[in-house]
Amino acid sequence: MELAADYYVFKNVWLAWVNRKEVLVVTVRRSIWSSKIGVAAGILMTIMVSSGLPASSVDTHHVTGESSERTMGEESQAGYVIVDDFESYKNTDDLKYRWVPSGNAEVSLVTDPAHEGAQSMRIAYDNEQPPYYSKVRLTFDEPQDWTAEDIKSLSLWLAVYPESYGSFNCHDGTCTVTGAGADIWDTSDQFYYAHKKLTFLETPQVPTLIVARLTYIEPTDPWAKAGVMIRKSLDADSEHAMVVVTPDNGVAMQYRAVKAGTTYTIPGSGSKAPRFVKLVRSGNIFTGSESLDAVLWAEIGSVDITMSTELYVGLAVTSHAGTRQCEGNFSNVAIETPAFISPWTAQDIGFETSESATVWVGWDDTYLYEYEEVADDLTNPDDRTWENPLDLKIDFDEVGVALTTCAAEVNLAEIIGMSIITGDPCGIEPGGSGTICVDDIRLHPPRCIPSLISPHADTSGDCAVSYEDLPVIADDWLIHDVCEPVWDGPLSSKDIGGARAGRFGYNATSGIYTIDACGEDIWDRADAFRYAYRPMSGDGQMTVRVTSIENTDGWAKAGIMIRETLAANSKHAMIVVTPEYGVAFQHRPITDGFTASTEHPGLNVPICLRLVRTGDTFVGYCCCCQDVEPCYAGQACSWQPVGTATIPMNTDVYIGLAVTSHKKGVRCTAKFDRLCEFSAAELHRDGVIDFRDYAELADDWLHEKLWPPPY
Repeated sequence: MELAADYYVFKNVWLAWVNRKEVLVVTVRRSIWSSKIGVAAGILMTIMVSSGLPASSVDTHHVTGESSERTMGEESQAGYVIVDDFESYKNTDDLKYRWVPSGNAEVSLVTDPAHEGAQSMRIAYDNEQPPYYSKVRLTFDEPQDWTAEDIKSLSLWLAVYPESYGSFNCHDGTCTVTGAGADIWDTSDQFYYAHKKLTFLETPQVPTLIVARLTYIEPTDPWAKAGVMIRKSLDADSEHAMVVVTPDNGVAMQYRAVKAGTTYTIPGSGSKAPRFVKLVRSGNIFTGSESLDAVLWAEIGSVDITMSTELYVGLAVTSHAGTRQCEGNFSNVAIETPAFISPWTAQDIGFETSESATVWVGWDDTYLYEYEEVADDLTNPDDRTWENPLDLKIDFDEVGVALTTCAAEVNLAEIIGMSIITGDPCGIEPGGSGTICVDDIRLHPPRCIPSLISPHADTSGDCAVSYEDLPVIADDWLIHDVCEPVWDGPLSSKDIGGARAGRFGYNATSGIYTIDACGEDIWDRADAFRYAYRPMSGDGQMTVRVTSIENTDGWAKAGIMIRETLAANSKHAMIVVTPEYGVAFQHRPITDGFTASTEHPGLNVPICLRLVRTGDTFVGYCCCCQDVEPCYAGQACSWQPVGTATIPMNTDVYIGLAVTSHKKGVRCTAKFDRLCEFSAAELHRDGVIDFRDYAELADDWLHEKLWPPPY
């Protein structure tokens, strides 16, 4: 089949439309034998799939949008107008001449990260001070027509830095610090710092000291570091002194005597954790020591560093592995000082981060200005349009707005400029600070975005019900409880709530998924667990076999969860197995509400679990498959419902595997296999692929849904 392309000039930008499909007549003949019903079913269908015939030649009363005259899927590289891809700018000054910052914004041209090309625009925002917004504006050389060639939406690719790369928890001198970072070394540092601010009224005559026992450091790198630090400022290149323990390189005192200067090291012993470390400041002399028992101390060294009457003392952790997190556990933490001392606070040092902020895109004609929200909370992936959850990595996500929903006062055919804003456009409410990167700003006609809108019977994911959907049903014809593997590698994974240092892995040879999880529980009004997940839109279900769960507590849990958000207090439903209390269906029906449970006692691993969502109804099932065929072989499993709940939940949610140890600071290991979800061909949701599913497909035949839909 040959596709032609017509080209149009749109304000000096070339735009190519992929032309209409040709008429295709498809005859599908398949003979299927079912030993259960003992009959042969012959299916004969002749279907005319057309987007290229005149409207009078094809029944298009089901088609939404313009029609199926254009193939405008996401794979179409020419199906958009480029507003700015940031590839033509030579340097930051060149960029700032076109994109003018105002408010509290700073802009720069960067090469990392970038979406498709080699460059993107970095926007630093600080909305904690008036005017409480950060704005950059592009003025066009001549008015732009944002209505030409059926344009209906504006999108941009947005890279959001994590709100934090670390965490801190401390109680009665026992502290856990989780930190990432390249290193605390050279002329600038990257680490997580839990600290107290010290304020001296005059040059101190009495020494200041911090002492701690490092009980554990995660071996993310031989030069990962965890220890005690005194620091002049919270700048990445600040003067400092510290005594640290590493996984493989012993104990060391390290220091930077001048701002942005070189870092030096004084080796200590070759000891590993557990180890006491101590740092003492007396005037400008800093002395580091180490000990096995805090009774007999071995001095490592002393250095002279000039510091002011304000400084920061605390616990530092770096993974020496970029954004990978490293956990350091401390006990016997004590600070002695004559200074005024603040409470504990913690933050990343040397990282780009993104605090909570709303992102707006604005445009204006000669007389009026309008702006629309494209990202409500940068730190919450559930509040970003067209979300793609971030997990301590810098990826670009596409966000956008339908121009058809905007107010009619602005003349979209005479646009003279556009703006990108973080914070409060009205300049009233203060906000956070941080960094985002923007790339590839585009205008689109209606297009296929299955995560936003798609017909019910679209099994092939092209936003239209046509001949591509027939083989999906035919291939699974008369299969009962059809369940197909959905992942052949790692899912997205993160610790939820107060859980720390969880891990997730997949063995492609054995097909085993392994989750190591800490966390007090998935219960009450907030959860702490490890979650391996993926996004899910609308109805869906998942099946898995839990092959083992470590008995860290009788109420340790491992199973399947559907969750509205990744917040600790989110609505959710889950079916889990425990070491001592059988299988449980548990759910939180409202955000920040209490959790309810229905148990099926007497069951244990290995066991198959299934969780089903239909609208706002959630049902959990179990089946003792154990040593027989996989869970998804209908003849081998007699599925028993454990519990059901009605939970008003967003269309877009998360589904995946959840594990909690039910014991803070203790890891529980659970193993899973046979992870699968039901075939897209199971349209009728009755557990078998048959004529009922063809009826569903026929009812949606030639139905197409593109985004944005017509208004």
